[in-house]
Amino acid sequence: MSGAASRLKVLTGVRFEQTDTEGTGVQFDPGAAFERTASGAFARNAAGARIRRPEAGTAGSIEELRLVRQERAQAAERSYDGYYPSLHLTYAIKENLLARVAYARTYGRPDLTNIIPNTSIDETDLDEGTADPSILRGRINVRNTGLRPWTGDNYDLSL
Repeated sequence: MSGAASRLKVLTGVRFEQTDTEGTGVQFDPGAAFERTASGAFARNAAGARIRRPEAGTAGSIEELRLVRQERAQAAERSYDGYYPSLHLTYAIKENLLARVAYARTYGRPDLTNIIPNTSIDETDLDEGTADPSILRGRINVRNTGLRPWTGDNYDLSL
């Protein structure tokens, strides 16, 4: 081959990747050590303190830990796949001068710690009669196990 065709080199391909994940994680609910009313509020004694569940034992006990920290209480499964093509062209303009153009579709997976199921429940100790909507009543933190990988189209040009 002679001429321009012999000065052009082409490299191309496509990659298929499939990812299947499944995992279980912790549910942490410190409020599980206390009795609840029919409305879901904390039951309170005459002094207004929360009433502990008898099976919760004393504060900091192993019995309390069994109630508030549930191992493998959260589960998630995820699957995704995709095709990732690439094209690389190199053209010899002169013997010591090359022009390169490239394209590749890539992806990056979420960090493993972000997709392992985990739920943490933290309720504020408020009186049941508190009706002020501006008061934060608690937080529930749940990891987003449905995160998908990001994809990117990469273009490179060099001379």
